[in-house]
Formats: sequence, C-alpha cells, structure tokens
Amino acid sequence: MTTSYLMDKRPELFINIEGMDGVGKTTTARMLSNILGFKFVKTKIGLLYDDANSSNCYRQLQHFIDGEDNPLLKAWFYGLGNFYLYHKFDGKCIVTDKYLYSNYKWDKSQDSEVIFETILKVLGKPDITFLLEADEEVRRERIINRNSNDPDLSNNDLIIRADEHLKILIHKFKIKYEIINTTSMTCEQVCESIIEKLKKNDLL
Repeated sequence: MTTSYLMDKRPELFINIEGMDGVGKTTTARMLSNILGFKFVKTKIGLLYDDANSSNCYRQLQHFIDGEDNPLLKAWFYGLGNFYLYHKFDGKCIVTDKYLYSNYKWDKSQDSEVIFETILKVLGKPDITFLLEADEEVRRERIINRNSNDPDLSNNDLIIRADEHLKILIHKFKIKYEIINTTSMTCEQVCESIIEKLKKNDLL
C-alpha cells in the first residue's frame, strides 16, 4: 500500500485506469468497479457538486479553464479534484477513470512540472495503474461508434505526444503499473486480466 507524504486520508485500495481515447477506459473502470463492489469515480472535482444545477456550473467552469492557455491554472484546477478525491473516499475502495496522470499528459510544461511533483508528493499515488492500449484503427473505430464528430479523430499527433508524456510520468515517478492491450479483447476479458494482475500484485 502506498503511503502518502503528508496526508493520512486516502482510499483503502485505489485502482486507476489510464489510456488514450478509444482504449476502453470508462467502460472498463465502470465494469471493474461493479465486479469488485468498489466505488467508480470519473470526474474528480465534479464530486464537489451534488445536484444537476451545480454540476452545470462545474461544466461551465471546466470549459473556461480548458479554454485558457495556462498550464499552471489547469494543473491546479484538476489537481484540486484529486485532493478532494482522497478526502471523500478515505478508507474506501475505488476505481478511477483517469487520475492526475491524464492532466499531466495534456498540460505538462516546464512551469507546471513542479505542481505535478507537489501533488504526487503530498497525496501519494494510486496503489496500481492499468495503462490500456489499443491499435490506432481500433481506437478510431471505437471513437466513431461513440461519437462520429469527436475532435480526437483529427488529433492523432497530439494524442501520440500525450501518450509519450504519460509514459514519461510513469517512469519518472516510479508509478506501479501494468499495460493491457485491449485491441482484440472484450471489456469482460480486460476486467478478467486486471483482476488476475491485482491478485498477482497481492492487491486482492
């Protein structure tokens, strides 16, 4: 179990699912949480809001932050969600659809690097991260089936760079992780593979 640096509040077991669009993150995280009886968490800072109206306010704020060309602002904004995640699910078992790492892969810069380092130092890391991968054609097909107008369909170069940033972070901060290629797997098979790896790592 990872020990946090300053905080004594943390989930009992923290499983994180990462990867680029089209690899099956959300579907896998939701199904895995149901199988294990864990809490599924998708939008971290959105946890601060508890009704439809306030959630709309959050989405407006998120849209504003995403539109600003300021990686420091984005790093702190999304970092706040991770602090609240630890507070809200202290002592509970959770599966997250992305963690701080996704923020890092999109908003990494020389100035924002210290923010990510600080958050990881204070909060610690998930007990294990599963990095899902899939062939480009399969990812593209899945994204089209989900939303044929998804802007990620035209952002392949950006996606490749973001994926590289994610792997840099994993190695730089010695994050415990497993890679699963979902190209020819059903979601059920991905979950079975994850559970096998959780047992192998003595987490179940």
